[in-house]
Amino acid sequence: MSYTALIRVGAALLVLLVGISEAEARRPVQLGFVYILSGAFAAYGEAARQGALLAVEEINRRGGIDGRLVITWFENSRSRPDVAARALKKLVMERGVDGLIGIDSSKVARHIAPIVAGLETPLIITNAATPDVTGLRCNRYLFRVSPNLAQTARAAARLAADSGVRTWTTVGKDHPYSTQSWEYFSDYLKTLRPQAKTLPAEKAVWIPSRQKDFTRYFQALLAQDADGVLVTLWGGYLRRFIKQADAMGLFSGKRRFLLTMGASLDTLTGLGARMPDGLWVGAPYWFLAGDSARNRRFVADFHARFHQFPSHQAYGAYGAV
Repeated sequence: MSYTALIRVGAALLVLLVGISEAEARRPVQLGFVYILSGAFAAYGEAARQGALLAVEEINRRGGIDGRLVITWFENSRSRPDVAARALKKLVMERGVDGLIGIDSSKVARHIAPIVAGLETPLIITNAATPDVTGLRCNRYLFRVSPNLAQTARAAARLAADSGVRTWTTVGKDHPYSTQSWEYFSDYLKTLRPQAKTLPAEKAVWIPSRQKDFTRYFQALLAQDADGVLVTLWGGYLRRFIKQADAMGLFSGKRRFLLTMGASLDTLTGLGARMPDGLWVGAPYWFLAGDSARNRRFVADFHARFHQFPSHQAYGAYGAV
């Protein structure tokens, strides 16, 4: 082959390679989201979806990421570990996403941690609070932008230590979030106020899934010699608990109730004027608490876009994107 022919072949290959490079540069960045999008906790997934879409819209208006637009794929975990695992695999293997975001449930998060490592695709957890995914089960593909339950339990224990309450018990779901929260709360409270007492886990009131009538669990709670109650329910379960407990007069006695997720916006907006007074409540994020210009802009933009204020689920998904 002559020198001139070699030049021509080299030039043709260069054009081809440059063309591939330009096409790659124009390929959208694909993000896959796995949230609860149906059932009793669907409000969690919908709020997260809104936060994610707001962030993506902002990024795309600025020209995307290095000139590449961002597109989204959403899958429903149904709060089930096996369903969430299949959703993650679908997003990576069929959709070819560049990154994963989501996961509402601690139980789900613990199950999918090793699966994410096998998929070799980064996952940013925005809600599931078990410390295991950034502790015992952590791997190089797992990240989190939300508080974990150890932080929430410590905040609750600091409040409890100064409350004057002598003996604490707990009401929670038969779920890692509640059981681990009680373990951390008990340990922290013993350190902060050694004279305070927490009942052992076997005396805790754990409510199984799919329960609609909480009467028997309220009776078990009233039978205990405790003047403080840590409630670690969330979502529709927490709203049901508050309605039924208020109707039975549980909040009108001398017991102090501390609800770690009581200030979650899905709880407050779901109950409205039926939310009782006198409860201690918390949430992973409160839209008025952050006084930074960035947070104020996020709250204003979210309200303008969706005509409501952002919850911790919306905040987490927005921050992850």
